[in-house]
Amino acid sequence: MDELSRVIWSHNTIASRATKFTPFKLLYGEEAVTLEEIRLRSWRTSKEANEATEDDLKPTVDTIEVVKMQAAINLAKY
Repeated sequence: MDELSRVIWSHNTIASRATKFTPFKLLYGEEAVTLEEIRLRSWRTSKEANEATEDDLKPTVDTIEVVKMQAAINLAKY
């Protein structure tokens, strides 16, 4: 039970061999920010990246649909 949250996080942030995308990206349209990125202050977590407006950062329905269609193509190839 203690490891369940880590296992779920790992499952959601590791790209599938068949689709070439993570489940998190297929659902939200963006990759999840990992703890290492927060700790090491990567570009995505830096102050400059956070100065963009929230609307600029939100993926649109169209971009999520494009990712899902590409995943379906990759799955068919697999």
